Amino acid sequence: MAGKKSKSEIEIKVSRLRVTYLATRIHERVTQDIALPGAFRRRLQTLEPVEGLQVTLPFEVPVDPGDVAWKFWAAAMEKDSRVRPPFSDSDTQWLFRHRMPLRHQATLTAPFESPRLEALLHPFGWIVLATADLTWQEPVPLEEAAEALDERAAQGAEVTVGSSRHQATFATAAGRAADALSAHLAGDTSSTLPGHRLVTVIDGSVNVEPTDMPPSQGAVQCALDKLSCGHGGPSQPALAFVARWDYMGNFTWNPEDLVYMLQGGTSVVLPKAVTSRPSPSAPEEDTAGRHRRFALMLAYLSANAGLIRARPHNQVLQDLAKEDANRLARLYGPWRADADYWGLEPQSYLHKTDAISDIESLLGVALEARRKPPSTYP
Repeated sequence: MAGKKSKSEIEIKVSRLRVTYLATRIHERVTQDIALPGAFRRRLQTLEPVEGLQVTLPFEVPVDPGDVAWKFWAAAMEKDSRVRPPFSDSDTQWLFRHRMPLRHQATLTAPFESPRLEALLHPFGWIVLATADLTWQEPVPLEEAAEALDERAAQGAEVTVGSSRHQATFATAAGRAADALSAHLAGDTSSTLPGHRLVTVIDGSVNVEPTDMPPSQGAVQCALDKLSCGHGGPSQPALAFVARWDYMGNFTWNPEDLVYMLQGGTSVVLPKAVTSRPSPSAPEEDTAGRHRRFALMLAYLSANAGLIRARPHNQVLQDLAKEDANRLARLYGPWRADADYWGLEPQSYLHKTDAISDIESLLGVALEARRKPPSTYP
């Protein structure tokens, strides 16, 4: 991979990549099993099948307070006590208002390690996540790993949703499964947001401890750009790298925590954590936990933004979309209480997908960035 390289630039090698593809489908008319608020709230309590598809809560039960998924939904719901089943009627009203989904585990066969496929079901559609690992016995340069991922993702795969099987590639598996769910659960055509790919270096090594952000158009940025589905050369780094919270009230560039986001994808490298040590930004999380939290965050943002973009005619969905617009406006900041957990990823995602214009149009005001990235890239 072409790219300028400075003497101070770190060299990253990869033993394990984790990749998640996300596909979003939003509908005006879905099965009555979950379409109305009351029906969906009952499903959160009973977990009865949805049109024959088995569903669970989107985290493990009994609750493990250290579980990444439970911690994510507890943060999204804003009150931990409401996210501990069995749920009361008032609990399910709160969970519904804050977009707690049902989870359906589908099946994925693909030329990767540990492929898995899950769908997060809402009363207005679903977000499908296809996740797997790509591994090397001998670590390879980050640039080489990026090339290998694209080659492997183009190979054949198969998804099974309910009793139906569908051929795909790994890169299209989430979208194929989302379409199969739409055929099974929806009564109209879908509105969609563009798909997104998240790639995290789970295991690997770096030659030196990083002290500076990657140089513009250097080897590291070129590799991250490719992992993030970039085309035509790296973007301006200040527009692609997402600044990190410093736990002192500001966002700053952190070479130990590299998050690179484009319209089509996001790549994450935690140079001090690629040997499975805790993440520098969240000491309680390892690299796998960071990937899982980020994937759930993208699914949550996509569900909310997707409903807003769909501009439904249904009054119930219109009310939900208005609630979602206000929720994303809070995360866009982010507000002080959200800054260390949500970071600037929501702000970046809403800009990259142009969802910001949908939200501002619905709310009738411009979104306020209470927490802004640094003004210049080092």
